[in-house]
Amino acid sequence: LPDDARVLRHFFRLLRPGGKLILLVPANMWLYGSIDKAIGHYRRYTLEPLEKLVATTGFRVLEGRYLNLIGTIGWYLNGRILRRRAVPRGQAALLNAIWPIVRQVERVNLPTGLSCLVIAEKPLH
Repeated sequence: LPDDARVLRHFFRLLRPGGKLILLVPANMWLYGSIDKAIGHYRRYTLEPLEKLVATTGFRVLEGRYLNLIGTIGWYLNGRILRRRAVPRGQAALLNAIWPIVRQVERVNLPTGLSCLVIAEKPLH
C-alpha cells in the first residue's frame, strides 16, 4: 500500500482494545523486482523498521520474525535476474513438496526471509 503508516493507523482505530494485528508483508528491498511490480508491491520491509512503524501507530509489538528463507532464492532468481512476472508453477510446486522439511528450519528465528511477520496488540488503555 502506498501509505503504510496511514493503513496501520486505520487498523489501530478499527481494533478493539486488546485486539491483535497480524501483519505479513514482503521482506528485503534487495529482493524487489519484476514479480513485486507485477503484483502491486510498493516496497519490501526489514524487521526492525517495520516493528518501529507498527509501534509508532500505537500498537505494542508482541513478536516479529522473518519467514520463508528458502523462498528468497527463487524470488531473487525469478524477479531480479530472470525478470519474470510470476514464480513458475513447477518451482512453487517444488517448494510445496519440500515444505514439511523446510518448516523445521522455519521454527528457529531466521536472520532474513521472503516475508516479515509482525504480531502486535492494541493496548487496553
